[in-house]
Amino acid sequence: MGGKTPYTTREPEEIGERGAVREFEIAILFLVVAGLWISKASAGIAHSRRRRWARWSVAGLLVLALAAHLAWEGSHWQMAPAYLAALIALLVLLGRGFTGGWRLAGVAAVLLLAAASCGLSYVFPMFALPAPTGSYAIGTEIVSMVDASRKEDAIPGDQHPREVVVQIWYPAMASHGKRAPYRRGSETSLASSYMSVDWTHARYDAPAAVVEGGFPILLYNPGWNGRRTQNTALTEELASHGYVVVTIDHPYNSGPAALSDGRVIRPLPAPELFDDVTPAAAVYALIDKEVAKETSDTLFVLQQVKRMNEDAASPLYHHLDMSKIGALGYSLGGAVAAEAALQDPEIHAVADLDTPLSGEAGKRGIEQPFLLLCEELTHTAPEQLRSMSFGQRRDTEMDEGDYARQLPLLRTPGSYQIELHGTLHTSFQDVIFTSPLQRFSGAGGIAPKRMTIILRRYLLAFFDQSLRGVPSPLLAQESSPFPEAKVLFRSPGGSAGKGNP
Repeated sequence: MGGKTPYTTREPEEIGERGAVREFEIAILFLVVAGLWISKASAGIAHSRRRRWARWSVAGLLVLALAAHLAWEGSHWQMAPAYLAALIALLVLLGRGFTGGWRLAGVAAVLLLAAASCGLSYVFPMFALPAPTGSYAIGTEIVSMVDASRKEDAIPGDQHPREVVVQIWYPAMASHGKRAPYRRGSETSLASSYMSVDWTHARYDAPAAVVEGGFPILLYNPGWNGRRTQNTALTEELASHGYVVVTIDHPYNSGPAALSDGRVIRPLPAPELFDDVTPAAAVYALIDKEVAKETSDTLFVLQQVKRMNEDAASPLYHHLDMSKIGALGYSLGGAVAAEAALQDPEIHAVADLDTPLSGEAGKRGIEQPFLLLCEELTHTAPEQLRSMSFGQRRDTEMDEGDYARQLPLLRTPGSYQIELHGTLHTSFQDVIFTSPLQRFSGAGGIAPKRMTIILRRYLLAFFDQSLRGVPSPLLAQESSPFPEAKVLFRSPGGSAGKGNP
């Protein structure tokens, strides 16, 4: 390829194999409590050398457990009380200023702090993503793509060209490469820092698998202020079944996103979406503007993916089937996927996770097969609307009106609308695994693993049918085999998508 390549492969942080991430945390909490017991029990030992040996041995084990935890597992805020408890326990064991009443206060503080860490680790655990079910191993790489034809317009006066960050998940050969973490530490917030020690099932630099004709491509877009890893459980499942999934961060809306020059771009606030005064027309205008910008990003990324398929230096060289391209997204990302398909007929199928269409696609519809998986839709009675605040009424009327207008657009053969009973808008992303408490996870009425099974089955069935031409018994049924799912709409006619031979 002549000229400067607009995409740059990003080297991941050095992350080795780690094993079970909670073992050293448990050891720290055990040794903290054991240290208190040893400190009390050793007080009855007459020989001072034996007393010191007992206390120092436990103190040494505690220091080793702390060091191993920090080196292998990484620090995170749920363990902050335990770190302080360990420091106090060490001082008690070594007798540094903790005598008499201070000693009792130190013991009480250690027990309370250890209990606090246990509670925080329960409410916000280090979760494991469900294992993918396909036959392929999964490789991943992070790539920065710079669109020199566009200037960044999110910040007035910014002279940087528009840059997006993508993560490519692809079917791979078995590999012993570095395992990819669920979230990279440089891009996480304080509240989500523990995710940097949760693992995906993908490995960096894994050699791509080979199949005759290449693998279909799927372009994934996240929700408003979401990020490219927002649906990793689905992304990995699709990759394990032979799809190359390109997940996209859109800086200043997605993120935090780390750019190639070291800047970490955080999402800009959009209070108009959530306030109680902005009229619906202004909200629609804001959403449509972002959809247009992210659609341009997505079509640019698609062009760069095409170049990677022809670039002998790329790990995906000649591994892609450019005649089979689909798009999917969660929330805002679903609207972006549809808008991209409207503008580029090379995108042959669209899956939308819980959002109505926006932009031109919301007005005209799209010609490609379309799958909408949505939360339970309810009709709000007039008396309920009258009791709401302006903002609540605005949002409710927008949701109901948008979905009502969208239904006539789902006339393309192979299009479906499926409602999942008991779900919330947050139920369609990985956040459902972050806590066993619904108020923090947003999991809704379907258990997280069950929800993942349902979403995986429908997405695989839809893309296999629309892109690979494999008829789906699941989608052919008038009613769903899943009691939680209700088929609201099945388009008439055949099931083949434009990408099929």
